[in-house]
Amino acid sequence: MLGAVSPHTTKGCFSMNTIKVNGEHGVINRHTSGPFRYHGWPTLAKLTDGTLVVGVSGHRMWHVCPFGKTQLFFSRDEGKTWSAPVVPNDTWLDDRDVGLFPLPDNGLVMSWFNADYTLLDVRADKLKDLYSPAELDLVNAYRAAAVQTEAEQPGAFLRFSRDGGMTWGEALPTPVCNPHGPTLMNDGSLLHFAREYDEAIPFEERCVIAMRSTDEGKTWQELGRPGFPTGIKPTNFVEPYALQLPSGRIVGVIRYQSRLAPDEPKQYGTFTLFCTVSDDGGRTWSEPKWTGSMGAPGHLMLHSSGALLCSYGCRTKGSYSERVMVSYDEGESWELDICINDNTPDGDLGYASTVELSDGSLLTAYYQKYVDENGVADDKTSLLYTKWRLPER
Repeated sequence: MLGAVSPHTTKGCFSMNTIKVNGEHGVINRHTSGPFRYHGWPTLAKLTDGTLVVGVSGHRMWHVCPFGKTQLFFSRDEGKTWSAPVVPNDTWLDDRDVGLFPLPDNGLVMSWFNADYTLLDVRADKLKDLYSPAELDLVNAYRAAAVQTEAEQPGAFLRFSRDGGMTWGEALPTPVCNPHGPTLMNDGSLLHFAREYDEAIPFEERCVIAMRSTDEGKTWQELGRPGFPTGIKPTNFVEPYALQLPSGRIVGVIRYQSRLAPDEPKQYGTFTLFCTVSDDGGRTWSEPKWTGSMGAPGHLMLHSSGALLCSYGCRTKGSYSERVMVSYDEGESWELDICINDNTPDGDLGYASTVELSDGSLLTAYYQKYVDENGVADDKTSLLYTKWRLPER
């Protein structure tokens, strides 16, 4: 069902109508007790046998903590029920941002990165206001006991499964990183449209780059890099994602993040998406165009109707929601901005991703705070979903 439809002209390069759909909302995983109730930054994939798999950084205390581990949840009935969590990655470090993409014959590639405790120190003053005294004691005790071996250094990684996520190969380091992971190109190679993740490169110089692997992630070759619109710096472009379409075109979306620098362009706001395309296999890219979206990062999927969907979280105050933009011309323009869930109290949300179910309907997974029938919100985020249908054009 559709909710209210209202014309909405974005401030970006495209004019989009905003549509609110009344979907079916559900829970993949939620904890109501204990300190480790926070979930973050999921990705949803559909295997060749129809199984749905969601990966998330779970068993967390908060957005920034040392406890995150990769958790996978499986559904074999198109989202009606979900499994208990399976944990393929659990280092002493904070394992974050799980990306998933299906491969032939029920294969699956998983990406993630892990972080040391630097951010805990950088944000120490803010975290004192967020953490309870008991939680801070637990964090400090964990840090004191943690043993960081040579094999458990911060980095970005891939693992492959040949049996639908039941078992996994070794962790392969990657020179780039994004939240939703690599995708499969039409020739069977892997495309990783991501940001450089190399400690030898200063953070402020790391760029978005398209890389290709023909040996299942063992080695990577650079294809090309999108440019920067006037005034935008490498630190503004983060968390990209790209998908190759049947025509051969690659569509990429990039999170724009303001660093509140005085010389930054003001028209983009603080948090939005840019779109870029490549028609030569990723070697050259169009200048990224501002979509005007009110959030990021983006996840792309192609619907059987031919519509290209970009799922994202809207973190604009007063409009907090999970959304999906729609393009009918392979990313040349974006016509619809669909709100699928706006029942959330704040902007700690998003990293939405979408798959198509057997009847053409859609299931979008994301993280945000659960709100009960009385309007009472949890204090920590859960892993949730919405089932909905794409409006007829």
